[in-house]
Amino acid sequence: HTNAFMMPSIESLEAEFNISIGGDIREQLANPSMYVRCQDSFGNYNKKEFTINFCIKSGPDLTPAELVATLPINKAILKYGTTETPLTIWMSEPTTCRYDYTDKDDYDSMSNEMTCDNSVMDFEDYGWPCKTTLTGLNKEENNIYIKCKDQPWLIGTENEPKRNANTNSFVYTLYSSKTGLKIDSIKVTNTTSGFEPVSVTLEAETSGGVNNGESLCSYSFTSSEENLIEFKDSLSNKHKQIFTNMMGGEYIIYVKCEDNAGNS
Repeated sequence: HTNAFMMPSIESLEAEFNISIGGDIREQLANPSMYVRCQDSFGNYNKKEFTINFCIKSGPDLTPAELVATLPINKAILKYGTTETPLTIWMSEPTTCRYDYTDKDDYDSMSNEMTCDNSVMDFEDYGWPCKTTLTGLNKEENNIYIKCKDQPWLIGTENEPKRNANTNSFVYTLYSSKTGLKIDSIKVTNTTSGFEPVSVTLEAETSGGVNNGESLCSYSFTSSEENLIEFKDSLSNKHKQIFTNMMGGEYIIYVKCEDNAGNS
């Protein structure tokens, strides 16, 4: 079992709440305990919790922030025709972040500022978020270079030079779809028999978009997208659905395919 968590520094708490932390409270923050219970699938658990005690060594912050996660994910593929998209990154500690479309030597040379939630209390599941909208994404491969500085509570103070900036940029890449997704063919075949119900096979082939048509196809017997049902065999550029209980009559089947970039 693994659990990761963020522990704010005493300095950040003092700056955030404009207080001075010392004595027993400072000792408790630097010497925390965790209490753990585990339970199996039958409901059995250890009645006496397991205690984990550890110490956090006090000292200056000498480590730049790390990028933990991004949305969209790094190296995602954009929908055909998309030239801008919102971007959120999560950092391992409160920061201010900048980015550029060409790599720059230092943080201050980066042209674009991100909007960062850098209060100690702004922590989310993946860390502290910074957001922006990326524009001009008209290349097949779009590289964005990101640098951040930690300890934003030092901005405007005599200790501002102590903030740690990333020396190397985080390189974030988005790829553009070369074409839209296209349904090349739809074919319906049936097994001839002398009685009902009969077996009918619906097949579709796709191209373009992501990975030469790799997509998920769905069907419906109504024009409403809310009633779409995924093909039994899909997630490639060939898709198949077998209906085993079709009665005699005329049917209209609506088919929609979509890839993981949103091309449809």
